[in-house]
Amino acid sequence: MPPPGHTRAGPVATSNVSPAAGTYSYAITGHETATGFGRRDFPATMTVAVHGDPSIAANEVVLDLHFSDQHNEREVLGYVDESVALDYEAGSITFGPMTQTSEADYAPPIPQVVSQLRSGTSAAKNSDGSVGRTEDWTATPKGTEDITVEGRVAHCAVVEVDRKTRPGSSDQETRKTTYWYDPSRRLWVKWSVTMHGERAFPAFTFTYDEEFTAS
Repeated sequence: MPPPGHTRAGPVATSNVSPAAGTYSYAITGHETATGFGRRDFPATMTVAVHGDPSIAANEVVLDLHFSDQHNEREVLGYVDESVALDYEAGSITFGPMTQTSEADYAPPIPQVVSQLRSGTSAAKNSDGSVGRTEDWTATPKGTEDITVEGRVAHCAVVEVDRKTRPGSSDQETRKTTYWYDPSRRLWVKWSVTMHGERAFPAFTFTYDEEFTAS
């Protein structure tokens, strides 16, 4: 299914700056917690399927993240020169009989990999074009680190991205993500996330927390 909010005319072109298409496996340690359902650990492995789509631009790729049968996410990344930015994200998380979904198209996109400190504000647009929430973000380079992947050393750029929703939206989120980005693969070989989210309903506020490292 093409990601909503990214309908564009014409076929997708192959970009030499985006990661190779395929399914990447990551070992993962961590957990997630939801109001009324308690905590559960993530499975030992998760996958990231990287592919193009006719509805996105030539310098964009789709990442389908499968954490478990109860937790799936989609991201659309844009590649410009040496930077990587999050153009779109969506998720579906199920606890018991309850499934919570979210979707946002970011304008401007939120940087994920940068060579120098950047900060700004992005509007998270819904599929109908309305603004669902507004996020302040800071992307901070943290130097480099070598990580051995499949017997080969990856010279990674380390970037920390902090995001926080401004007051006024029924959905509130704070998220800290650290990426270990391998320029040769044009993809992170490791990343860690600490996130807290809240969604206001008339009778209660649903909260969700996750903390994990995937490599």
